[in-house]
Amino acid sequence: MPVECPNLKTLNLSLSKVTNLNLGKTPHLEKLNLGGCAEFVELQMPIECPNLKFLTLHVTKVGNLNLGMTPNLKTLDLDACNEFEVHMPVECPKLTYLKIRGSKVSDLNLELAPNLERLDLSECYFILKIHAPVGCLKKLVYFSLGTHSNFESFQVDEQCNSSIIQAKCIRICPLHPDNKLPMFGFTCDTNEPGSLWMGNLEKLIYSSLCPCKYLENWSATICGLQHLSPLLLSGSIPGDLWQLESLEKLSLITVEIRHLPDSVCMLKHLKSLSIISCRVIEQLPENICRLECLEELFVSDCTSLRDIPNSICKMKCLKRLSLGSSDKVERLPEDLGCLECLKELDLSDCKSLRDIPNSICKMKRLKRLYLSYCNQLEKLPDELGCLDCLKELNIQGTQISCLPRSIYQLKGLVITGSREQLESCGFTSFRELGLLCEVEL
Repeated sequence: MPVECPNLKTLNLSLSKVTNLNLGKTPHLEKLNLGGCAEFVELQMPIECPNLKFLTLHVTKVGNLNLGMTPNLKTLDLDACNEFEVHMPVECPKLTYLKIRGSKVSDLNLELAPNLERLDLSECYFILKIHAPVGCLKKLVYFSLGTHSNFESFQVDEQCNSSIIQAKCIRICPLHPDNKLPMFGFTCDTNEPGSLWMGNLEKLIYSSLCPCKYLENWSATICGLQHLSPLLLSGSIPGDLWQLESLEKLSLITVEIRHLPDSVCMLKHLKSLSIISCRVIEQLPENICRLECLEELFVSDCTSLRDIPNSICKMKCLKRLSLGSSDKVERLPEDLGCLECLKELDLSDCKSLRDIPNSICKMKRLKRLYLSYCNQLEKLPDELGCLDCLKELNIQGTQISCLPRSIYQLKGLVITGSREQLESCGFTSFRELGLLCEVEL
């Protein structure tokens, strides 16, 4: 299909039945869209197309393309061009977007596209190697590739039905500012340990990425980041964690340890500590009070946790304390009321907890008290009405059938529980919320 339009700049033939196209008569063409042309097989360029910047060929049958004829190309979309074999034998200095999802590319040289910003190699099952010398991907901000469990070249665990590896450039790596290497964060949609796919990724992209990829493998590198503020750890805890002097938020998820290392309590600027699904941890460190700046302590689904240390009562900045689903915690420190800044106390699903210490009545700033499904709990402290700021109280699933008299002096308090509970406490008018009811004093 020859096109004789010497002044044409934009040509959109998407979803048409065109099978081939000759650009010899369109020297000024800037945008060409052939996306969705399912029968299209050949793009002919007998002369150079210096003005062509945007080329879309997704879902076509095109098998090859001479990029040497498009020196100023910025965007190349070859999504779902299953027959296409990408070759980049010439420089593509202006190329910023390259999508070749589902192509048959096996060896890709990105050295010739130094300004690439987005690269999508999803479902490129034939790819064996990506060549990217140090510094050539300094502008890359998005990188994605997908693999399949039956594809042996990636050595993905055959027991895995699928595996998706995604890489997204976070920022320039602070460990290598001179080289201006981008720092990538990698995620995988399986539960396989990172080391199983990490080695394969090293073979695929062996020179362009800095070694800040997988925390467990590069703990020494991570602990050298003096300005790191949030950090999520899963699997293990680096021994030199204390070096992260600026750390403000630490999340430990499924970490297999019985006791937190002392290095955690040396994080003097830490404001938030989350311990989630660490099911073998038995106790919190006795010196946890060294975390003088801690404002939030969130413990959830730590089913082996038994003891809450008395030293926690010395944490003067603590505003939120959550011990949700700590099944084996039977008691709380008697001096818990010394947490004078505490605004929220969440003890939901502490199934072994029998008593609430009377000292919590000293928490003048406490606004929310959650006791749902503490099914061993039968009563509340008599002076609970001293909590002038208390606005929410949840007793759903507890054995509490009678509230202390002092509580009725609290105006604006919303109490949540079952209908039977609230009726046994003397309430006859309440709002129903499905299986729950609530009453406002």
